[in-house]
Amino acid sequence: QKRLAGVIGTEFLSHFRFTLDYPHDRLILEPHDSAPRTGGALAQIPLWFIGDHFLLANGRVDKAPDQLFLVDTGVVYAFAAPESTLHDAGIPVPAPKGVQRSAIAPSAPFPIKQLTLGDLEQKNLTGLYGPFPTPLEKGLGIHVGGIVAHAFFQPYAVTFDFDRGMITVRK
Repeated sequence: QKRLAGVIGTEFLSHFRFTLDYPHDRLILEPHDSAPRTGGALAQIPLWFIGDHFLLANGRVDKAPDQLFLVDTGVVYAFAAPESTLHDAGIPVPAPKGVQRSAIAPSAPFPIKQLTLGDLEQKNLTGLYGPFPTPLEKGLGIHVGGIVAHAFFQPYAVTFDFDRGMITVRK
């Protein structure tokens, strides 16, 4: 288990094109005007930067329709969603039983057959019901259907380019 030594947020990272290289356990910061790396991309995901730090992208969970998901690499689970998204996806809503490790609210796991963000797809993941902040669902003036988080991105090197409005995912 890794020790948390601090938190670097979107405000700081927005000054760079940055890559979270999960397989090599590193953060790469590049100037916005440097030439972007080419080749080897598994997915190019359009990204919207809303407000002062909300990153949103289109996605889908199981049978639910496409919707906007918050991208938050700062929390450990793969996906969290409000009750409405689970209903739309055909996923039974589990009963939260207490605060799980690294969670801030009572939560319960649920199975995900398929989770996509843009063209990137993961299968057979575990989501977490409970930690999705209720005001977030409609509080940004748009519907936010869930949070795609750290565990979804963990197999990849993920580059966030705010100037191009794009997330690039490489293996």
